[in-house]
Amino acid sequence: MKSVLLGLLVILIVSCENSSVKKEIKIVKPVIPEAPSSLPQEKKSKIIKSPYEVRVVESSLGWGYEIWKEGVMVINQTHIPAIQGLRAFDSQIQAEKAAEIIKIKLDQGVFPPTISIVELQSIGVDTH
Repeated sequence: MKSVLLGLLVILIVSCENSSVKKEIKIVKPVIPEAPSSLPQEKKSKIIKSPYEVRVVESSLGWGYEIWKEGVMVINQTHIPAIQGLRAFDSQIQAEKAAEIIKIKLDQGVFPPTISIVELQSIGVDTH
């Protein structure tokens, strides 16, 4: 009886060792190519091309912006969005930076795009 039990134990151990085949798993992170810094600026812009065009406009109130897509105006922003009242941007630079934020959101598929008070403050807009 002991020899039968010992034989079964040996068979069980051998069969367990054969079934425990170890597999090696290798995790590979995807590589996102960046635009090489040696490329001229005009070639870099062709790598990431937006269908949207920003136009900064001046009015009697100050600065605003327009966003165009394929020759059609999709946004005409003559005043600062997200704040109370109808105030225009104080400078051309502020209007352009705000328009670029909106353009990025449009490129990401956000429509209608919005801009927050914090985003406006980050580009130097007085929100009070």
